[in-house]
Amino acid sequence: MHRPSMRDVVEAVLGEIVREKTPLRPLRPVVVTGVGSHQQVVARSVAALPNLGATFITSAGHGTMGFGLPAAIGAALEADRRKHVVLFNGDGSAVMDMPSLVSAVEFGLRNLRVVILDNESYGIVQQFEELQGFSTKCTADRLNPNFADLASACGWPTTIEYRCGQGRGRR
Repeated sequence: MHRPSMRDVVEAVLGEIVREKTPLRPLRPVVVTGVGSHQQVVARSVAALPNLGATFITSAGHGTMGFGLPAAIGAALEADRRKHVVLFNGDGSAVMDMPSLVSAVEFGLRNLRVVILDNESYGIVQQFEELQGFSTKCTADRLNPNFADLASACGWPTTIEYRCGQGRGRR
């Protein structure tokens, strides 16, 4: 089964935001990224779209998995409610962020969109395991929950989940 790359998914979502520009929804979105291998992909994609005019919030590689959703909640609370706030999160970060979904629902953040890039591997941790030469990898072939179903169970209506990259597809 062919899976889109993370870059393809990120660029498609950013393209949707550009197409949704209206007088009631200004173009200058806030793009937030969690911590993981997807972080670099999102940064390059945002930089490649200078006409997007996005504010980019990231830990720049100095945060922990679980940074993304709390940062996006803060951005959505502070932003004009007409402004798009989009979080690109990896599957590892999304697992760490689950408790924050309840907070997002309680705040009623209709301007926050959550995109989960699920490669079933906790990619950044796997990269470090490979760099260190570990023979046993705790991150390979992760069987993640259905994030969209979990978000819906919390009352969150807009989580978008993409299976991408080199995941093994054990679902």
